[in-house]
Amino acid sequence: MPLNLNALIRYRQIDRCLRNSFIKCTIKRMQEMCSEQLKAYEGLNENISESSIHRDIEVMRGDSLGFNAPVIGNKDMYRYSDKNYSIVNSSIYDMALLKRVMYLLLEEKDNKAYLKLQKVLSDISDITGIEFIAAEYDHTDQEDSDIDIGAKESCYIENFAPSSSFTDFHEAPEEKEEEGLYSWKKILDAITFG
Repeated sequence: MPLNLNALIRYRQIDRCLRNSFIKCTIKRMQEMCSEQLKAYEGLNENISESSIHRDIEVMRGDSLGFNAPVIGNKDMYRYSDKNYSIVNSSIYDMALLKRVMYLLLEEKDNKAYLKLQKVLSDISDITGIEFIAAEYDHTDQEDSDIDIGAKESCYIENFAPSSSFTDFHEAPEEKEEEGLYSWKKILDAITFG
């Protein structure tokens, strides 16, 4: 299961395409959307391959990330069989997966450190027990949605020390198990925009 920041950004863009009933969601369209978002976020100026999109759709269809997306389609067009489905409505139920996501986001902290990402890391830290200390952020009364991702901010993470093994699995408290440990929406919103 590919789990890296670029893959998560692509999943979000593919999800947006599959949900949009006003456009023809083709592989080419998904490639364009993913390439545009990666360029905006990572500064990457590369085209996403057709095979990458096909692999991403297969990951989204599976349950390795908890999506189980009802993607249907052929060479011409793809869509969700359930018009109300979105990966952002999915939750993470597996503690090991949540820890992997946190480690992934921690790796990206120097590239894209901003308020939404800090909030997500803080929330996940509370659940996983992985220590996270964020520096002060002087947002001068800006709302979360007004944060300029390209701005030079004094956000950073110190004293990163996992409290348990990266691959350990821990049962979630019973009240959390029904709704999942953490929302994919919060994670995907923190790393994508638009």
